[in-house]
Amino acid sequence: MFPHSFTLKAAQMIAFAGCFALSPQMVCAQDVLLTISIEGTDERFEITDDMLLQLEQQSFQTSSLWTEGSPSYSGPSLTSVLSMVGIHEQNSMTFVGANDYKVDISPALIDDTYPIIANRIDGMPFSLREKGPLWIMYPFDKRKEYQTEPVYGAAVWQLVEIRVLTSE
Repeated sequence: MFPHSFTLKAAQMIAFAGCFALSPQMVCAQDVLLTISIEGTDERFEITDDMLLQLEQQSFQTSSLWTEGSPSYSGPSLTSVLSMVGIHEQNSMTFVGANDYKVDISPALIDDTYPIIANRIDGMPFSLREKGPLWIMYPFDKRKEYQTEPVYGAAVWQLVEIRVLTSE
């Protein structure tokens, strides 16, 4: 027989897994960190930290214009998050921060690996005060093409919404 705390924890994990498997639109007992919407539709997907952690995690160290040193950033690729909610084609997007900062992003700034939606810095969740809990992040030190104004502008911290724009 299993201890009560083990069976309760197992039941919670099974409930979450079932919720996640049914639909990323269904959110189970956790705060929504990110909303993904598709222009011209009523489709809205609410994403939690647990949902992001279920995806393959990318990790890299990089310096940035906004931080000291070269912290380690980790999280799923933007492409994998979009795929999780059924968005597979390359479209322009608008990233929206908690402070209502908005930037339109060209598909040319997105590949299968980068940017990531960082939900950990140096292995730890980070708060709104620390530019979190989500930050669109590129490995700026890895390639010169990541050290450009369009890429810096796309690195939205305190990310709360992604609006997928439909092709005209």
